[in-house]
Amino acid sequence: MEIILKEDVIGLGEEGEIKNVAPGYARNYLFPRKFALPKTTGNLKWLESQQQAIQARKVQKTEDAKGIAGKIDGAAVELTAKVASSDRLYGSIHAHQIAKALEEQGFTIDHRKIELAHPIKNLGTYDIEVKLYDRVQATVKVTIASEDRDEPPARKAAVTADTATEERQTDATAEETAEAAVEETGSTPEAEKEKAAETGA
Repeated sequence: MEIILKEDVIGLGEEGEIKNVAPGYARNYLFPRKFALPKTTGNLKWLESQQQAIQARKVQKTEDAKGIAGKIDGAAVELTAKVASSDRLYGSIHAHQIAKALEEQGFTIDHRKIELAHPIKNLGTYDIEVKLYDRVQATVKVTIASEDRDEPPARKAAVTADTATEERQTDATAEETAEAAVEETGSTPEAEKEKAAETGA
């Protein structure tokens, strides 16, 4: 069915445009939220009367989008992920994760405006387009890094040191056990083995 958009709807169209959509989508989503009106003679007359106001709002939206584009164009964000093998990720990075990373830098962007054709599945740096409004875009640089890299070198060194300490403690315990055996029997474990061999012979 044909409808008249009263609001910009990402992925569908802009305010004032006439679109053809599935009846269920219109009745269950667009109409209840007042995003659209059915295309009727009366509503077409209403649309005609609103053209000047709609155009003025479009100009303002374009200016607002250009202002945002000037701030985020060239911005760089970094996300970390678990790596399966080589540079391949466990899972993938989606637009909403990039939007969250931008938000942490003070840029609130609807994730649906981030033009990610496919989820990111490999480590690396990517230039991602953000469509802010009609003919207004910005590019952000997104780097995907391994989570393993986040472990501080000091922590890694500490883990290595702890392992070496455990090994030394194990060796010391073995030596103490051997010394205790000498004190109790008056001979070393090697001497006991030789004695047992002679008895067996």
